[in-house]
Amino acid sequence: MVVFLGGMLGGGLRYLLTAIPQVGASIWMTWLINVTGTFALAYLGAYMKASQAGPRFLQAFLGTGLLGGYTTFGTLMSQFRTAGAAQGQLLAWGYLAATLFAALAAVYLAEQLVQQRFHREERHVH
Repeated sequence: MVVFLGGMLGGGLRYLLTAIPQVGASIWMTWLINVTGTFALAYLGAYMKASQAGPRFLQAFLGTGLLGGYTTFGTLMSQFRTAGAAQGQLLAWGYLAATLFAALAAVYLAEQLVQQRFHREERHVH
């Protein structure tokens, strides 16, 4: 049930962002959604691992539900195909590469931020 509720909220948020006039339907809105969602999911995972805290239902609600509903791999692939047909292969492949690069960078950044946070907290405890 928590995954369903989280997915409903995450999907609703994604829908609202894609409904923004003039920019919502852009492939770059999907890029922004996927990159921010990837960052949030990586941060959540790294934080829960480092803190060894948080009930499993919270991880299911936030990770699988909310962020799973927010991000959209299917739309990414569909827009890749559509952009290639309508605007050329260079844009399509650039979009795909930009998404993958930014998502990997977001994972790295999220993990670094969590490590710094817990490293700082460990210094204050000792």
